[in-house]
Amino acid sequence: MRDVLLQLSGITAIAAAIIHGVLGETKVFARATIEPPRLRTLLRAVWLAGTVAWIGGGVLLLMAPAMMSEQ
Repeated sequence: MRDVLLQLSGITAIAAAIIHGVLGETKVFARATIEPPRLRTLLRAVWLAGTVAWIGGGVLLLMAPAMMSEQ
């Protein structure tokens, strides 16, 4: 049961990351006017870094049951 909960948490984290990335690109950055353009690129990169971090955490949660020792 513990393994299923870990994997469900991983799937939830990955889904949240995808939603975060899509909403950021379609709702936030589509309407925002940020000047200079370099600052807009920096903010977009920071936003996507959070998305990538959540995906990484989700993958680790998915793989956690496979990494446990057999004791």
